Amino acid sequence: MHKNKEDRNAYMRKYRKLKPLTAKQKRSYQDRKKRLRIKKKNKLVKYFGGKCSICGYDKCVNALEFHHKNPKEKGDTLSRNITFKKMLKEAKKCILVCTNCHREIHAKEWGSS
Repeated sequence: MHKNKEDRNAYMRKYRKLKPLTAKQKRSYQDRKKRLRIKKKNKLVKYFGGKCSICGYDKCVNALEFHHKNPKEKGDTLSRNITFKKMLKEAKKCILVCTNCHREIHAKEWGSS
């Protein structure tokens, strides 16, 4: 029906203006996006060893975060809804750390510790 992705997106924008999603449809769409994001993060965490690279914490995946080794190399944010391939490319610029270690890293960078 549509020749390329841009045409399809333009069509969908027009369509949604004429017929907006119901609240139930929006929740379903948001839930699906959240589940996919969690699935991708779990896969990335497993790829990086599944534990904090500083202290070894591994009890809760939600407490593990990615810290950019060089902030100047930041590209797409890992929390956005992007493909796993793009997430992996970005994550390779990072180290996997727990929340506490991540805060300590930034505290040292900002000179408060």
